[in-house]
Amino acid sequence: MAEHFATVMTDLAATLAHNFHPKAKSKRVERAVYSTEGLTQDQVDEFIDYARSAVTKLMVELDDLLAAMAKGSAGKPTVDRLDVGLNVFQYVRAKDAEPPIHTLMQDLNKPK
Repeated sequence: MAEHFATVMTDLAATLAHNFHPKAKSKRVERAVYSTEGLTQDQVDEFIDYARSAVTKLMVELDDLLAAMAKGSAGKPTVDRLDVGLNVFQYVRAKDAEPPIHTLMQDLNKPK
């Protein structure tokens, strides 16, 4: 599990670094949706059920596409290959949870 965590975090950090790089010609997929006002527990449960179903459908479609693409390139001359994928995760946190990271960064920049 620790190795999986490290791989996912490394991939996320690399995606963010790529997207923030001013000379990047195209950006990598990085999307987030969230409730701005918070949800009740019943609404959270409903959202989780819907998201699980919708994400499962999307991931199956993407997995099928990746498999077809890999199969289509079988037997072709060896060329450089890149690992590519998409990670999705859900979070739930209390409205008064840890402060946003930008406030933590501001604290680091305050003169002492």
